[in-house]
Amino acid sequence: MVQHASVGPFGTIFQAGRDMVVYEAEAPYRLSWWPKPTGVPSAEQARAQPSRLLRASTAVVPFTGRGDELADLRAWRDGSAPQAVRLVHGVGGQGKSRLAGHVAEAWKGDGWQVLAAHHRRDPAAPAAFEPEGLRTANRLLVIADYAERWDSTDLLRLLADLGRPADAAVRVLLLARPAGTWWQTLAHRIEADLGWESDSQALGPVEASPAGRTRLVEIARDRFAALLNIPDGHLIEVPEGTAAHDEYGQVLAAHMAALAAVLAHDQRVPVPEGPVAVSTFLLNRERVHWQALHDRVDGPLTTNADVMGQTVYTATLTGGLPHHDAVAALQRIGVESSQHPGQIVKDHALCYPPPAGRGAGVAVLQPLYPDRLGEDFIALTTPGHPYDHPSDPWTEGAADRLLTPDGTPTWTRPALTVLIETARRWPHVADGQLYPLLRAHPELVLQAGGAALASLATMPDVDLSLLETVEARLSHERDVDLDPAIAALTTRLAEHHLTRARHPAEQARTFAKLGTRLTNAGLYHDAVEADRKAVDAYRRLAEYTPRALVELSGALGNLGIALSRLGRHAEALAPSREAVRIDRRLAADGSRTSRAYLAASLNNLGNRLSALSRHVEALRVAQESVQIRRRLAKADPDAYRAALASSLDNLANRLAALGEHEKALEATDESVSLYRRLAADNRAIHQGEFGTALDNLGVHLNNLGRHDEALRIVQEAVQVRRELAESNPAVFTSGLAGSLGNLASLLAALGRHEECLTAAEEAVRLYRVVAHANPGAAQRHLAAALWNLGTALRSVGRREEAAEATGEALRLYPPLATADSDMIQY
Repeated sequence: MVQHASVGPFGTIFQAGRDMVVYEAEAPYRLSWWPKPTGVPSAEQARAQPSRLLRASTAVVPFTGRGDELADLRAWRDGSAPQAVRLVHGVGGQGKSRLAGHVAEAWKGDGWQVLAAHHRRDPAAPAAFEPEGLRTANRLLVIADYAERWDSTDLLRLLADLGRPADAAVRVLLLARPAGTWWQTLAHRIEADLGWESDSQALGPVEASPAGRTRLVEIARDRFAALLNIPDGHLIEVPEGTAAHDEYGQVLAAHMAALAAVLAHDQRVPVPEGPVAVSTFLLNRERVHWQALHDRVDGPLTTNADVMGQTVYTATLTGGLPHHDAVAALQRIGVESSQHPGQIVKDHALCYPPPAGRGAGVAVLQPLYPDRLGEDFIALTTPGHPYDHPSDPWTEGAADRLLTPDGTPTWTRPALTVLIETARRWPHVADGQLYPLLRAHPELVLQAGGAALASLATMPDVDLSLLETVEARLSHERDVDLDPAIAALTTRLAEHHLTRARHPAEQARTFAKLGTRLTNAGLYHDAVEADRKAVDAYRRLAEYTPRALVELSGALGNLGIALSRLGRHAEALAPSREAVRIDRRLAADGSRTSRAYLAASLNNLGNRLSALSRHVEALRVAQESVQIRRRLAKADPDAYRAALASSLDNLANRLAALGEHEKALEATDESVSLYRRLAADNRAIHQGEFGTALDNLGVHLNNLGRHDEALRIVQEAVQVRRELAESNPAVFTSGLAGSLGNLASLLAALGRHEECLTAAEEAVRLYRVVAHANPGAAQRHLAAALWNLGTALRSVGRREEAAEATGEALRLYPPLATADSDMIQY
């Protein structure tokens, strides 16, 4: 069906035969050519505001070390994969941005085109969607910083849009602090849904030895002394604790220590010892700068240092904002000043200028950089620490005022992310600011997105009772961007609960919940392990507590589903059968609830039997499921209409497998009618089932020779499933591939061979990436798609390619040789 896809600022447009489908209004990212390092500040500017010398964008200190990492990145670049993604992760200040900048400049010298990717929410993002000439680049490196703050779907969209012909090379470098569950899930989706290679690289200290740490500080010391016009900089003593303190193996910590040593020497004051003392020393210089600008007779600032400190605190939380949002943020947080917030924003911009060249949409209220220094400023401004830096009682409740009580401000994501990262290193911020805020408003962390939730869940010393409070606010509905973080949260709580659980019921519930959350995140192997443990625990419990049989049946059903998702259909059959036996016994009481459980178990068992081609048995259980659910839906339509639609759709497939096409059409037509009404009321919940039912209706119409009607229905199914695959590729790509395969069959029957070929090619491409990560579940479908591709290629005279595709199909699944028709339906 799909003839070509073009990408532009208004979304990705698929030209589909005679139809055009735009599946997203606007791309969630912006691209720009990798910027050159910003200008080095003058000695006067650097003395007044030393933090300017620490920004990675200035790169004033020569890049040093990282020989092994650079060699590894070069080997990754020159590997055979046409498209590959690498996550470089490490704690703040480890030098990720410096490494990426060095790689960018080095690779540009080797002839690579290098781009920066910004999320659409990032105020630093350029206004244009992409730079000119991007589409012709055949060796492309794209770097995305703060990747953990992107929605997973948005990162996947970026990668999908960067696709190139096989003879072009694309490398995407993601920079993030954490790896963990969010990356595990994303990497699976990158490989399974896009066919890209993915790996990760933990970035450790640039220097591990005492001598190496000392040398790292010395290199930065010499450079800073030269920039500040301080003679004999090499004679300035390195702080005594440099060699002994592991933290000085980090790039930023070493540079901060060196800068503080040079400034202390210049001022003839003691050199600060230790990372916190260094931060305090440098932040005090920032405050002196604010006050000096205010105190000058011709001073440009009307804002004094106290108010500027509150403004910098706010800006470090919110990040850069458009002017009207910046004013609103200062009003909301309650900066203590009689000045108009607009004037305060202007004064702040003199201290921390917005990026140049951004035009009218420039972001003001720029945060204090580098990030780690900004986080230290928030912590040291907050009362509760013992260090020599003025705290401000105004900060009590500041985050609460900024983020609550009404609506979801545009700065919720960055503010909560920064607060969580600060709390990781500063316990008084966690105990006095973050935890009280989230106990009172646990919904905030969900509004802030998966990155914030995952970061909170993986904090080493997080208050687990707080995680339980957050978990209690989780919806039972799926959320593609939160699912990986929810899995991380549930895993953390499960570890805690299982070490304390004494009763089998508590253990069983914990494993069952974990299995469900892991399945939602697409982590099927881990889900199977959790589901097995849930089954074992409920089985032990049921020996002396008959009421546990209900939970045992549910756990068995979940285990069967997880195994089926991995293509282990024979293994999935036993737990599905046992679930039916249990529910049949329980349904003898005649209650609606027990009969509903039995119908669900029958529905699942029918799917397992069908996957094993045991169609007669599958039909019997499908008919029984429909009978039960029809009676339930008659008594309570709102509660059971969706369940009836599901059983009818499955019944139609069971009938079609046995050649009962008229009856199959009748059942699936009723199912589609029900799902269409359900999806109109709640598209988020029912769109997936609606797409499946549409696809099946198209197949049944085709089986009866009603090709034109079938084509319209399957085109609608492709559109629905493409939207689903865009939102959650890990779960819905296989379904989209199946719809495209059905579309190819219909187009072939109508003699539209070129369109048929395009649909068949896309179906093969999608099944290849699914089979790459999960061969057992997708191999047979890939073989069928290849068979259809071979037929489509023959139809347009490309016989050699057709023979190659057909041969691969037969190697994957030999029974295709006895297929009744050239084009196979899914």
